Amino acid sequence: MQKGDIKLTVFEKAFAKINFALDVLSKRADGFHEVRMVMQTICLADDIQIKDSAEGLCVKTVGADIPDGEANIAYRAAQLLAEYAGIKASAEIIIKKNIPVAAGLAGGSSDAAAVLRGLSRLWSVKWDKEAFKEIAAQLGSDVPFCLAGGTALAWGRGEKIEQLAECPDMNIVLACPDIAVSTKWVYSNFSQDDIKKRPDIEGCLQGIKRQDRDKIASSLGNVLEGVTAGKYPVIKEIKNAMMQKGAQSSLMSGSGPSVFAIAEESAVEDIAKNVKEKTSARVWSTKTRGALKEYE
Repeated sequence: MQKGDIKLTVFEKAFAKINFALDVLSKRADGFHEVRMVMQTICLADDIQIKDSAEGLCVKTVGADIPDGEANIAYRAAQLLAEYAGIKASAEIIIKKNIPVAAGLAGGSSDAAAVLRGLSRLWSVKWDKEAFKEIAAQLGSDVPFCLAGGTALAWGRGEKIEQLAECPDMNIVLACPDIAVSTKWVYSNFSQDDIKKRPDIEGCLQGIKRQDRDKIASSLGNVLEGVTAGKYPVIKEIKNAMMQKGAQSSLMSGSGPSVFAIAEESAVEDIAKNVKEKTSARVWSTKTRGALKEYE
């Protein structure tokens, strides 16, 4: 927190997530799907600046075509926290987008979680892990995970979280084609009958526990990939380009369209170059990262 002549300002990083494993188990009575997932934070992040304000609540986004104001999930996060704390919601929130939008990377969810963390400091709201998870769950299925990030097993509609031991440091090549995928559309077109192979979640958990990169890489899986890749062939093109240059494994994240590869450091540059040459996708070289310990 920085103190100037007029305003207090806090800064937060909103980290993207990928799914090492995503399985859909059933359709729930509330309309959501019952899922089981292994989620992992990566270093790609949005930058959040939150300033004290006497003029109410204001949310601005830079770098992406996302609604400002009340239509932004960060605005709703601030409102819910103010209601919980019994205070007036007053802050200026500026979100610099680096995470691609509607890409299966939980960018919006991570922004909301970062706003909850930042405003808890700005407004001096005592951090109550369980209470904040309840607030986060009202905002979206991925928001509870994004509060602390790291490595976690998620189930329910994604809001139930078991924090896991940190996975070993891994190099990630991330690629996002220039398409926006609706999570609602993906789930509405998902059918259990179309699943050819489910992710090896138990194998992934064993790999994380043993700090075994190869085991994690060999256990990846996402039952939604067939739905999204069926409509957008570029997903398979990206995966092929990654595997051609030595990726250990490659998978679509979430409902897509982002695709990531786990790779040895020596292969990262060649993988990224090949994806750029063979597709029009944007590409990032990044790494896995651990949880924010103070928010676990």
